Amino acid sequence: MSAETLAVESDFFAPRTAIDDLLFAFLTEKAQTAPVPGQSALILMLRDFISGGKRVRPLLCVTGWIAAGGAG
Repeated sequence: MSAETLAVESDFFAPRTAIDDLLFAFLTEKAQTAPVPGQSALILMLRDFISGGKRVRPLLCVTGWIAAGGAG
């Protein structure tokens, strides 16, 4: 793999990493301030469920955007 390939891959996954970080922080904060008993556990399960490779559709949207010439 060349340095250029690594840079392109890094740019490709950057939006996904940023979204993952934002969702993780948002759901963690919501779990800590949940007003209803049991809601905190449910939010943490949701946070764990969406982590990893379970969001294919958003990745395809970003891929399509980049393929169509989108930037940013």
